[in-house]
Amino acid sequence: MQSILHRRRSVLALFLVLVGCGGGAAALGPTITTQPSSTTVVEGSTATFTVVASGSSLTYQWYKGSALVSGATASSYSISNASSSDEGSYYVVVSNAAGSATSQTVTLTVTTSGDASITVK
Repeated sequence: MQSILHRRRSVLALFLVLVGCGGGAAALGPTITTQPSSTTVVEGSTATFTVVASGSSLTYQWYKGSALVSGATASSYSISNASSSDEGSYYVVVSNAAGSATSQTVTLTVTTSGDASITVK
C-alpha cells in the first residue's frame, strides 16, 4: 500500500513540476480587434490610419504597398500634407514575441480641392 501511495505522490509531483515550469500563462500572439479603414483626403491635409490590437509588448510596422514605411512604428500612422504621391495601399503588421498579425490592406486616395462629386438622380 505504501508503494502505491508513494507512486501516486511521485506522479503528482512530476505533474506539478511539468505544469509549473512554464512560469505562468503562455504568451499569446497579437490579435487585431479594429482594422484600419480606407480614407480619402484633400491634397495638403492629413491622412491617418489607426489599428487597435490586443496582446502584450506589441510592436507596429506600417507598409505602403510592399515597402516598409520608415519610422511608422505606432498603432496610428499619419501622413501630413498628403499629396498624390502618397496615394496607394497601406497595411500594418503587429508583432510580439509570440507571433504577428497583419491588417487588411486599405487605400489612401488624395483629391485636389477642386474635385467635386455630382450625383444625378
